Amino acid sequence: MQSYTSRSANSPPSMTSQASPQSLHSRWSDSHPVGATMSLHTAAKPVMKFMYHRQVLALVARTQANHLSEETMEIYSSYLAFKYVSHSTKTVLLKDLYERALSEGDTSAVVKSLRLQSVKELLGSPDALVRSSTCWMLGRLAYHGTAACATAMSALAVEISRWLVFLLRDTDSVGLQSAIYALSGMIIWPNGAQAAVDANILDYFKELLESSNVGVRKFTCWLLGGLARQKSAVLGVTLCVRLVSLLRDDDVEVIKTAMVEIWRISLRPQGARAVLDANVLHSFPGLLESPRGEVRKWACNILGALVRHDMVEGDVLAVQSCNQVVYLLRDESPNVAESAAYALFQITRGAMGVQAVLKANVLNRIPEELGCSNTQVRKWTSRILEGLGQQGTIPTAALAVKQIVLQPKMNIELSGRPPTRIEAPALIQPSMFSAPLLSTGMLALTRQRTPESVHSWWTDNNPAGATISLLESVKPLIKLLYHRQALNFMKHNRGIPLSAEATEVYSSYLGYRLVSRWTKTAILRELYERAASENEAHGVVNVLRLNVIEELLGSVDAKVRRATCWLLGKLASHEAVVVDILTALTPCPRLVSLLRDEHLKVIWSAADALSRISRTPKGAEAVVDANVLDDIPGLFESPDMQVRKSGCEMVGELTRHPSTATGVIDANLCLYLVSLLRDKSLEVIESAAGALVWMAEQSHGAKAAVDANALECLRELLESQHAQIRKCACWVLGRLAVQETTAMAVLSAAPCSGLIALLRDVNVEVAENAACALWEINQSPDGAQACLNAEIRHCTVGSSHTSDMQGGQRREISRFSIACPSCGTVLTDVEPRPMFYGEAGSQENEPRGSILTVDADF
Repeated sequence: MQSYTSRSANSPPSMTSQASPQSLHSRWSDSHPVGATMSLHTAAKPVMKFMYHRQVLALVARTQANHLSEETMEIYSSYLAFKYVSHSTKTVLLKDLYERALSEGDTSAVVKSLRLQSVKELLGSPDALVRSSTCWMLGRLAYHGTAACATAMSALAVEISRWLVFLLRDTDSVGLQSAIYALSGMIIWPNGAQAAVDANILDYFKELLESSNVGVRKFTCWLLGGLARQKSAVLGVTLCVRLVSLLRDDDVEVIKTAMVEIWRISLRPQGARAVLDANVLHSFPGLLESPRGEVRKWACNILGALVRHDMVEGDVLAVQSCNQVVYLLRDESPNVAESAAYALFQITRGAMGVQAVLKANVLNRIPEELGCSNTQVRKWTSRILEGLGQQGTIPTAALAVKQIVLQPKMNIELSGRPPTRIEAPALIQPSMFSAPLLSTGMLALTRQRTPESVHSWWTDNNPAGATISLLESVKPLIKLLYHRQALNFMKHNRGIPLSAEATEVYSSYLGYRLVSRWTKTAILRELYERAASENEAHGVVNVLRLNVIEELLGSVDAKVRRATCWLLGKLASHEAVVVDILTALTPCPRLVSLLRDEHLKVIWSAADALSRISRTPKGAEAVVDANVLDDIPGLFESPDMQVRKSGCEMVGELTRHPSTATGVIDANLCLYLVSLLRDKSLEVIESAAGALVWMAEQSHGAKAAVDANALECLRELLESQHAQIRKCACWVLGRLAVQETTAMAVLSAAPCSGLIALLRDVNVEVAENAACALWEINQSPDGAQACLNAEIRHCTVGSSHTSDMQGGQRREISRFSIACPSCGTVLTDVEPRPMFYGEAGSQENEPRGSILTVDADF
């Protein structure tokens, strides 16, 4: 996005205080030469404020689509500080800054340009809307501030906190909420919390928590939680006592907000100690039995966070609450049941917790839970066994389950329950629970035959009976062990060339069904990093055998599919590896099917992989043979910008090769590409323009672009406020002007005047591309005449021919220079055809959000 680097002719000047001229005196009567007088300057103040308001509205509208420049921010600051600017005008500016604070670049610009004295005056304004707008803006700046503005933000937090604390006396509830919001953001920064405490913020909490306004109490919860996380243990206890008191509030939203803050505080040992010292134990029985599902859920989350730390009080809380949490495993709300499982998982990490779980008779419920038709209930029960397994008690637990299951159950009603079987965990050997993880080597995983199932006798007269699968109950533990083994294996093999043994291990883990998606994505990430080297890339292809790649691309987990696509795209960035990919993996049909995936990020990664494969002629042919052309219109219509961009790049790559260009052009994709020239995203416009340039290399491709009304769109783009868009328009016009089938149509659109105007563009690249387009138009007699008619005679154009050796062959390169006497612009040695994505010599960039930058996928 282009920022304002110089003030335009219509930009209002900065506001500066000037001395008022001497007032003119009016004569009220001829008989009184002096008469009554008045200040015309005072009388004109309303008009001044009205004019300033209109100027500000125009300024905001004009700069809304651009990042804030230093000059624009200086104008904003001058208006905010000028006393003759109305309150409504200042509110407009503050709201615009509030919206801009979501942008990292704008946030830094605002923080570094704000004048401290002006902020203090705004906070002390007699107008309530100005005060609240200032607070909202300051709060958002504090929450979205970056490391680039850390020093300025910290200084602002220290200086402003005292003023914000003073605003806590505001009687207006909206103004009070905004002040609390701003304070909760300021205390995040160094010394901000101490500045608020020094301003006696603690004296206001009692009154704020007793406010009749629900919003004030909710915002106060945020502020309390933030202070408790920032300050010392003693002060943390004081604040936590007030937070715990809100657990008895009449409003459920206030209770929920307080519980969220208590949970955040409890994640750290010091915070957990403060929460426990605030006597939270007395509130838990009622919270776990609350009729509100959200309250029960967060009570379980807090319990899980508290018992993570080795504290006596936490163990006491676990023992007291264990029975209630076990009961919540069957809660009607899935979220509550999942949080209860999380809490029990944390409880079983300690010895006292294990005993508490066993005393709660959770094992007596396992047969019923594992035999339930609800898959989620079975999963949650397996998580409890996983927690027991981390303490080394899983064999004991499994034995207990066997003993319980094998006992005769005379009083159980079996009607309507589908018969199942007990399958012994064949893949889990006793050594898996005690042997240390392999440090340097690891056996590849192989499928083993499950031994004959053991049948439990529910009644003496029913030998088959209802049974359960013990293998299902310990699957979480199996996945955990495999994950730890895989991470350890990757750690010890990092930096070592990929060996045949490592290839076998990686391949077995990627293709094994009991390996979790987290393990597979971790392995795919490791392979992605290895694929940066062409030598390693060949070995990675051997890991992704045909059966493995089919399973990964067909995985039920979207993150596995996405990570696999990124890996294939990385491999395809090496032209020498593309042949191996096509021969050994044949991924194109499966990748094309992923273009219809329900997840947009999967579609993006698949389209990017296909685009990279298409950079070689054989790869492009394989992609077209997979019927990708039927799915490309869907990419162009996607709501995701990255998907649309990847679709354009794929079309450009496919059109580069003569063997596939005709089929792509005949697919009638030009209408879509022309429409994307008006896209909201600059990256999409640039990619669409690049695809059209490659199409225009073919005469029928250029004609298809003209038939799609590309010329009308390009004339509009020449006047765009974005330099990148103007440059793209010049690209396409130049290519269309070269083809005989479209040269006259280009001239009839009269683009020369617009291109000549761009020779004086402040952006050098735009001027160069405009010169390129004019040079290509000038190659025909009609084009030369059109340039003369458009007054290009005022510019001096010269050309020369040089030769260059590339790939052992000599090629002629036309170069030229343009000198414009009116503006003094001199462009020398400009190659007529500009470089754009996909051409030889262009820098290849990794896609944003690729496998290396999206850590959430792993």
